[in-house]
Amino acid sequence: MPGRHIRHAAPLIRGRGRAPAVASRISAATTVGVFIMAVLTGVMVEHSIAPRLGMGYGSPAAKPHAGGKPPVASPPRVTPSGHRASHAPAVRHPAPSVASVPGAVRLAMMADRGAAAAAAFGGLPGTQPFVDLIGHEGSYAFGTAAIGVPSGVAAMPETALFLARASGSSWHVALDGTSAFAQTLLEVPGRLIPAQQKQLLAQFNAARQAAGGSAPARGTQTPLALPWKASQSWTMVSAPGHLPAGADPLAQASFAGGNGRVLAAGSGRMYRFCTSSGGHGSGDALIELIHPDGSATEYYQLDRETTVRDGSAVRQGAYLGKTGTSLACGGSSGRPDVEFTLLRAGGGGLDGAAIGGWTFRDTRQPLRVWAQRGGEQVLPGAPLRNLGALIGVGGL
Repeated sequence: MPGRHIRHAAPLIRGRGRAPAVASRISAATTVGVFIMAVLTGVMVEHSIAPRLGMGYGSPAAKPHAGGKPPVASPPRVTPSGHRASHAPAVRHPAPSVASVPGAVRLAMMADRGAAAAAAFGGLPGTQPFVDLIGHEGSYAFGTAAIGVPSGVAAMPETALFLARASGSSWHVALDGTSAFAQTLLEVPGRLIPAQQKQLLAQFNAARQAAGGSAPARGTQTPLALPWKASQSWTMVSAPGHLPAGADPLAQASFAGGNGRVLAAGSGRMYRFCTSSGGHGSGDALIELIHPDGSATEYYQLDRETTVRDGSAVRQGAYLGKTGTSLACGGSSGRPDVEFTLLRAGGGGLDGAAIGGWTFRDTRQPLRVWAQRGGEQVLPGAPLRNLGALIGVGGL
């Protein structure tokens, strides 16, 4: 307190009053300056040196002041809970940079999805996860991530949407298909993910969670067409013999033909994966459409893709890209085609799915894949006509 320092500095002032005559000629301004310096010195000693030596005012080791009586120490401040309050300032960790989000997401992807990716890739490790940031607002970030397919393997990458929340000096990452994603989605600002998108992502997250539990009846509630123009016939060119050992024969199917224009199988919101891979040409990516019932379709190896922004609503039949050989997420490619799959409650893949007027089936022993409609079957290599689906699904 100021009084404490004035008493401590008083001997210095009085001592200068008893100095030789030459000292008496010091100006009043100089005397005031010396006084201020003495007070500041006392404050510095009290708050920096003395506490480190255990000699602060009121300490038993403190040197007595003139007059033989040390100043009375102020009583410690007591909180309502009865504990002594700490005078030390709270440690503040610097907020994490958005630039550190990809690293945190990669760790989460490998920890949570690495085993599933290895199983889909025939036991081979996938590439370093590709992470694309769609946007960030305040303490939250939103984007896509994918574990890439090893070279030469015919499989779809392991994908996930992610939400990241800053906490302390790090990011906490929640991947789709988890309760953490559902909770974080409720907290995310509307400027990052508007309400309509939140509702759709919540449905998608619930469907992904169900994929790990008991599988409901196969199929999808959202009417889906095949990913090309209705009434046209393309060829299913899947080559199950080139799939990883133990993989589902109809985890995905390859289609080629017609004018090569790949169209949205159903209405939904669009998100891209692997745009950060680099070296694969401008705009190359895997496209995912999330549909109103929480299912999703994925389209891979596209060239000349749509420029629609991530999160945008697209209608069934909207242009997505051209069949191509792009490998933004890794894998293998021969002739230009589109790799197509379905994600839904109960698991991914096309087996049992009704799309474009056909139901897709497969067996493992013997290994066989076909599309069926009534008593008609279409095997790989034969023309498959897109019979279309109902249009006008809302809720996007």
